[in-house]
Amino acid sequence: HEELAVPERRLQLEAAGQVRGGNQDLEAALAEERYENDSLYPRMSGEVDAETAAVFAQVVARQQEHLARLDSLLDAMTRSSGDFSG
Repeated sequence: HEELAVPERRLQLEAAGQVRGGNQDLEAALAEERYENDSLYPRMSGEVDAETAAVFAQVVARQQEHLARLDSLLDAMTRSSGDFSG
């Protein structure tokens, strides 16, 4: 049922006014990723034992990769939209 979850989630987000289209959604995702990497996970790491903190460090490392991909995508989208003349 995973194939149903994605469209259903999009409908939920649209109903909540959280899908704006264009680069806005990607920019919002980038802001959320930065918050998680810079604030959320570091704070949580300070509140747990060393073993769990190490897991959070691994999560942040993967999240940094995800953030870099999103940044690259936004950059490509921004460049490509400038290629059109109207």
